[in-house]
Amino acid sequence: MAATTRTISIVTPWLGASELVPVYEKSVAGAQAVVVDNGSEWFHAQKIHRMVNRLEGVYIRNETNCLFAHANNQGLAQATGEIVVFMNNDVECRSEFLEKVERVVQPGAIYGPSKLSKYGVDYLEGWCIAA
Repeated sequence: MAATTRTISIVTPWLGASELVPVYEKSVAGAQAVVVDNGSEWFHAQKIHRMVNRLEGVYIRNETNCLFAHANNQGLAQATGEIVVFMNNDVECRSEFLEKVERVVQPGAIYGPSKLSKYGVDYLEGWCIAA
């Protein structure tokens, strides 16, 4: 019996920092990239938009910074994957990252790189979360 392939969407708010494009593009290749440009200056916006086009992803442009949580919600609304990963733009992933996400992430659960605790409350680090 062949293994089923689940689709993965990676939602990333982005503001400036187009120098991160090469590493990000390599890290997310093979997934649906949903990038929310949160008010980048024109130079950065053009580089980010071109990257999303190469990835055949979704580019959402906010003329002003609508802040991180709102941008994540905008991206989630456009994500079509069975698995959604919220990932910062400065994360560099190993080549097997997407395969591991597909294999490990199960319905009804949330995953992150590490579990922390503060004031008796457990939480996941927010720079890369999958569900």
